[in-house]
Amino acid sequence: MPSNPMDIKKLESIVTGIHDVTGCRIVVDAKGRIAEIHVTADTDRDPRLIARDVNTLLTVKAGLEFDYRTISVVRVSEPEACGETEPAGEAAAEEGEEDAGNEADEAEEILVVEEEPVALPPRPRLDRVEVAHAAGEVQAAVTLSLDGRRATGESASADTPDGHLAAVVHATLDAVLMLYETDMRFTSPACRRLEVGREAVLVVYLDAVSERDVLSFAGAAVIRQDRQQAAVLATLDALNRPTGLWNPREGKDFEIL
Repeated sequence: MPSNPMDIKKLESIVTGIHDVTGCRIVVDAKGRIAEIHVTADTDRDPRLIARDVNTLLTVKAGLEFDYRTISVVRVSEPEACGETEPAGEAAAEEGEEDAGNEADEAEEILVVEEEPVALPPRPRLDRVEVAHAAGEVQAAVTLSLDGRRATGESASADTPDGHLAAVVHATLDAVLMLYETDMRFTSPACRRLEVGREAVLVVYLDAVSERDVLSFAGAAVIRQDRQQAAVLATLDALNRPTGLWNPREGKDFEIL
């Protein structure tokens, strides 16, 4: 985790590059770990979506991992200028101009600040990943849990390094679709390993079809233990935004934890 002030300034610059974000301040603890991320935005967008953008961008561009609950978003907007009327008479005109000037000065100094807590909905959590090899084929099983429910997705692919990741990603998508109500269907994913600083990062790119729309999603995860686990976490990261909009399926469909 960067502890150099120049590194923090760079991270803040990355965040302020997000559309509608007007400011950012990152606070780190004594060990140089991110403790708080404060963001201001001039937008009507849901603060949860802005927080997800911050989380994803810092993960992909800086290779960071941190608790999304450290992000707070303040929406800041300027009030609309009041309309002016033209008073009758020369004296009234002068008085009106003076009053209008005072109102304009006050309007420039006032900011309407609306602070909302960022309460993200529960996200699927990885319980386990199982990979088996048989007859030139790799079989993957991924178990996810969500708010007291558990689902296991399965997939098979050719027994190659790329086939291993493809099987794990497809099994993860299978489990996610069991947990949520959605008509979205995914095509073949793409995976790529990147070196970011001293960390190895796995990026998963997904294409999806929903009704007549073709959508694309990308997620990333630092490779800590093995590539299979990183593939699951990167896939879940790619689906952060859509899963926040989907409704979970009824509990009767799953194993209750």
